[in-house]
Amino acid sequence: MKSFLTTLTVVATTLTTASADCYLHNPPGSNDRNRERNENRNNGNRLFDSQNNDKGGYPWRGDREVRNNADPLTYYEGSQLVMEWTLQHACGASPSTHCDVVVQYACEDTLPNLRDGYPSGATVNADGNNGDYNPPYQRAAFQRNNNDGTNQISENTQSDTEYGQHESFELYDQWCEGRERNGGLFLADQNLNRADARATRQNPNGNRNGFECAEERDYFPYVLLLSLSFSLL
Repeated sequence: MKSFLTTLTVVATTLTTASADCYLHNPPGSNDRNRERNENRNNGNRLFDSQNNDKGGYPWRGDREVRNNADPLTYYEGSQLVMEWTLQHACGASPSTHCDVVVQYACEDTLPNLRDGYPSGATVNADGNNGDYNPPYQRAAFQRNNNDGTNQISENTQSDTEYGQHESFELYDQWCEGRERNGGLFLADQNLNRADARATRQNPNGNRNGFECAEERDYFPYVLLLSLSFSLL
């Protein structure tokens, strides 16, 4: 059995791509949620920039006593997984509308440190914002990452399993923040405020969302070109 991360990318036009307003229902998509039990998500840039509305997504719903470890949904090899999603904007058999849905996924054995934020503390009362459950709902507590594990990971917290992580800091640091952006990509009327790969048409200020690289997210298919030097003897 394996747990996996799935991302749906919607191609909005022939010039650029967007992953906006696409809601994954099965398997349940997080929309940057972790363990908050309120209507709106706590943090829209916890792991990635979904560009969705705050009310979308599904929070964690597993074993409340598991600490410092994953408690994922599991699927048996060879079984059939039905995928369901909602696209908020037009997508269908129309001569004026075109879209493609691209499914990308990764397994924890191929993407090191792929995780949600895991609590590490004792079992405490945690009944959300209502405070009216009797007896109160209980779950393992977060000790360093607010009550719900929804603060964004940073360079200093990348080894702390209370913080969720998708991509690695090394790739973000070297191949996104430390790499000049592709000047040939479509920008429309946007003026970018950074010269590296963190800045795109949809993220002109280069805001960070977990360790996700904005240029890779916003332009599909994304090809990273490496320059190699050879010495002929």
